[in-house]
Amino acid sequence: HNFTVVYKDPEDAFAAAKELARVGGGVTAVENGAPISTLALPVAGLMSELPVEPLAAKTQETEKAIATLCYGKEGMLLKTAVMALACLPCFVMTDKGLFDGLNSVFLPVFKD
Repeated sequence: HNFTVVYKDPEDAFAAAKELARVGGGVTAVENGAPISTLALPVAGLMSELPVEPLAAKTQETEKAIATLCYGKEGMLLKTAVMALACLPCFVMTDKGLFDGLNSVFLPVFKD
């Protein structure tokens, strides 16, 4: 599906990729090269097999960890999860480049 990484340290990004490969997809927060919270979503990298109550607790834990890494900003889990969806009617970054979802066109990133 999608693999979106937001990072400051390339080693943390690599640790996040390894953690998500280990659990079969999901969301992870990494600090100093180690996962601090991982929400495993092993069903197609999108869904969990956990019952709703433990899943909700794990989601909240991971949201808190992400907020901590984002200087206390709330809602970053959802913002990060959708920032690369080309179906949105806004500008998004995809693996192919900057995409204008409203007009369905790729935009130049650099001036010639």
